[in-house]
Amino acid sequence: MNGPRVMIVSHHFAPSSATGAIRSTRLARFLAGVGLPPVVVTAAKAFYGAEVHQDSHLREELDVFEVPLGRYVRRLESLGGTGRRLAIPALVLAYARGIERALRKRPDVDLLYFCGHPFWYFPLARHFLLRLGLPYVLDFEDVFYMRGIPYRLGRRAGLREHFDRQAEAWAVAGAAVVLHTTELQSRIYKERYKWKAAWRFLTVRWGYDEDALASLRPAAESGDGPFRIAIFGKLASYSRQDAQALASAVAAIPEGRPIQVDHLGAPEPELEDAFRRQGLGACFRTCGMQPYREGLRNLVSADCLVLNAISEVSIPAKTYDYIAVNRPIVAFVTPRSAAGRLLCRFSGAFLVQTAKQAERALRTIIQRDVVELSPGPDPTQFSQQYQFQKLLAALRALMQGRSVPCG
Repeated sequence: MNGPRVMIVSHHFAPSSATGAIRSTRLARFLAGVGLPPVVVTAAKAFYGAEVHQDSHLREELDVFEVPLGRYVRRLESLGGTGRRLAIPALVLAYARGIERALRKRPDVDLLYFCGHPFWYFPLARHFLLRLGLPYVLDFEDVFYMRGIPYRLGRRAGLREHFDRQAEAWAVAGAAVVLHTTELQSRIYKERYKWKAAWRFLTVRWGYDEDALASLRPAAESGDGPFRIAIFGKLASYSRQDAQALASAVAAIPEGRPIQVDHLGAPEPELEDAFRRQGLGACFRTCGMQPYREGLRNLVSADCLVLNAISEVSIPAKTYDYIAVNRPIVAFVTPRSAAGRLLCRFSGAFLVQTAKQAERALRTIIQRDVVELSPGPDPTQFSQQYQFQKLLAALRALMQGRSVPCG
């Protein structure tokens, strides 16, 4: 058996520019590349509005079934909070019908693969297991759901948390494999669901795109121009305090080699304001959303990369891009966090929590002319292709009736 025919159910998929589209899009491209083109069930492109990358044609290359979602549903989702909650019943019903339609036309599907973020349609996976006997994988891929729900019953646990907890437990109970992106996340779920076999929980990391990076890796070298700090994606959105600490650290660096800070991604007014309040508006530049390859090109030409994490158990996807381009990293994370435990294995990574610590890290990089993140672990193990090979081996073992290797 070469491998299973997988149906990927992912609300976000190329050309969506949402973070939730990255994993499912890369997985679909990987499976197609190894001769196992998946079937994809996803939202119609019109649902994403302007939040798209214009350079993706993957939908035209694969067997994709689009779920029609009206303007009313999109309007509710865009409101966030209560609005998003009100949209859930309509979305779940639409996906149930979309999956049924896809399965009627592609009865050769062996496995359902549900991509999270959002997570409201995960219970549908068990519905199709009970109805059609189709095994399924739950890929949590992000930490928001686990972070936002306390999973406790009692006076402080609201009705919403109770139903979310029950819905997740019902979906996890029937899953052939439950995926997370860090060992800490998997450990939490093994503890939460002790009654489920430990081998059913598998860690498949985020990773960098090996093919996209191949032609963008020049030798690291210092220059006489501005010392360039790059931030790929969110920073202030995760913590305004971290944004303020970074701006304060840059302001404290003595005059000498000029510093330029580039933010690559959706504009963050709080980040820009933090630098403006320090009188550094001229050295801060918002570059906006960029295609992945262009973003990597900007990272490769930087002297230092900065990140933070939304929680102690998550590792931002960009961490692996940073590792791949092999530039020094200043990370606003704790040593005990998932991101901290990974980055402390590299000599050119500096874990900081305050403006003073960030200042010392930047001074060290500049004064000692630190130009690389390595030496450290072999970076190839952090490529998305490597991680998907591990996943495919697990799926093959699963379809052959064998246990999935824990990891």
